[in-house]
Amino acid sequence: DLGIPYLPLQSQLVWGHYGERPSLITKNRVYGQLSLRPKTWQPLKRTSLTNQGDVNGAAYSDGERQTWTYGRVSLTQRLTDQLQFNATYRRRDVWGESPFRFDAQRPLQDVSLRLSYTGEKWTASANTSYDLLKRSFGSLMLHSNLRPNENWHLNLYARYDINQRALLQVVPMVEYKKDEIDLAFGFRYQPA
Repeated sequence: DLGIPYLPLQSQLVWGHYGERPSLITKNRVYGQLSLRPKTWQPLKRTSLTNQGDVNGAAYSDGERQTWTYGRVSLTQRLTDQLQFNATYRRRDVWGESPFRFDAQRPLQDVSLRLSYTGEKWTASANTSYDLLKRSFGSLMLHSNLRPNENWHLNLYARYDINQRALLQVVPMVEYKKDEIDLAFGFRYQPA
């Protein structure tokens, strides 16, 4: 922690000798990071914004270098006491390359969306993402959980491909728990 008031910055510096398989590449690596820890701002009672980011650099013993920046901004909006909407924008810009696969960074720019409902006996959520670089959606994931009492749980998961407009998977599950009894039954249905 750099100890700057009102600016929660952290830094780290790491040196290591790394080997990777199956490529059998071995090299020294010096890695440095300056990061802004998550900071939340609440402009309205039911609205909050959180941002964080970092600047990273890595240098390798063969002279290769890789530098990247990463930033994330999240909006949380409570629509009602039970209904909440979240949106997150992420971006990573990369310069240079790594000789390794384990720390190779790729450009990233996406938006993820989530709508969730939380009630006493029923919860449900829907979430997806959109890749701004590939111009395509991620799968739409739906989840529902019904708890009629403390022993029974009814779950339903579904995955829908927005780009192909196709239902990929449906997974219903029933669970019963009481004392030492724990039973679960479910199946997976793939329309394709």
